[in-house]
Amino acid sequence: MPHEHYRDLPDRRHTPVANGWGCETTAPTRYTASVQTDANGVITVKLGTGINPAVDGKLVTLVPFVDTNAALSASMMGSGVNKWVCGGTGTSIPLKFLPSSCRGN
Repeated sequence: MPHEHYRDLPDRRHTPVANGWGCETTAPTRYTASVQTDANGVITVKLGTGINPAVDGKLVTLVPFVDTNAALSASMMGSGVNKWVCGGTGTSIPLKFLPSSCRGN
């Protein structure tokens, strides 16, 4: 996950940048078409095709939160991530297909 990548960097003085976390890919797998990140550690996954017509090619976002109500921002790097929320801004998959443990905004 992005926060772990940042935590393990030898020099954390640099501000993270979009698609600079080390987990991004455009190489498709059976279930994903691509994985992108933004400077705040938000992960956006484009689902592959052939899974289910209701989700094929749709987007899922995973937002890191430092506590119950505050999403991680670039200025908070180095803070622990308390939870991940999926289904936020940018998600185009129907919420009923997301895990209940992270569903929400």
